[in-house]
Amino acid sequence: MKVQHFAAEAQTLDMSKMRRLNPAKRYTLAAAFLTLQYAQALDDITEMFIKRMRQLHHSAKAALAQYRLNTQQQTDTLIVTLRDLIIAYQSEGEVSDRFAAMATVIGVQPDQSSSNVNRFLATMAIITFPSCLNSTALNVQFYFGCWRR
Repeated sequence: MKVQHFAAEAQTLDMSKMRRLNPAKRYTLAAAFLTLQYAQALDDITEMFIKRMRQLHHSAKAALAQYRLNTQQQTDTLIVTLRDLIIAYQSEGEVSDRFAAMATVIGVQPDQSSSNVNRFLATMAIITFPSCLNSTALNVQFYFGCWRR
């Protein structure tokens, strides 16, 4: 409480009035003023960091929702194909009959099905949490650097 009082007093004085004070009081008022200014700067930096993290979170959520919307049909197709493969695998009959049923599910372009699955998995790897760290790492380093000083 006294620090705030001294800082408020320091703010009311101009340079000539500060010079007329005895050195002990002048330095006390200046230290109190600088302490509060430093605390305010840290508060401002923290506020900026929180706003930036909220903005990143919001934009990442929007991008993920848009991705899911854009790829919903492909995802549904892959899940249906997997279900049909499981049913074909579990069907009654000889192994060769089950493989024939699985080949029917995959269709005449097994490379295309494999490519679709690989593309889906690669995209999922890109949008997972660890990849988000790259975009925010510099921001976090900047803000933590400010707090340490």
